[in-house]
Amino acid sequence: MLQKLDNTSRKCGLKMNMRQTKIMAGTTRTTKAVYVNGIQLDQVEEYVYIGQRFTLTEKNKTIRRIKAGWQALGIHSTTMNGTLPTCLKGKVFN
Repeated sequence: MLQKLDNTSRKCGLKMNMRQTKIMAGTTRTTKAVYVNGIQLDQVEEYVYIGQRFTLTEKNKTIRRIKAGWQALGIHSTTMNGTLPTCLKGKVFN
């Protein structure tokens, strides 16, 4: 199926990046390696795409969201720790 996707993509002028293409299937890792054009694709149990973690189990989803929230707050730390009046600090988040 992946080989067919690669062939069809090439007909449209697109090329799959085999170094960034990952495989995540089922609840356990498969024992067979997956190849496209003779290149073995990595098998992973979780990956991050556009800031969202995809995983076979949801155990770390809450922890990741909490960390992302603190990270977003940290972006504004210089504003919040400065001499800006409190009424204006609230407008940063609205």
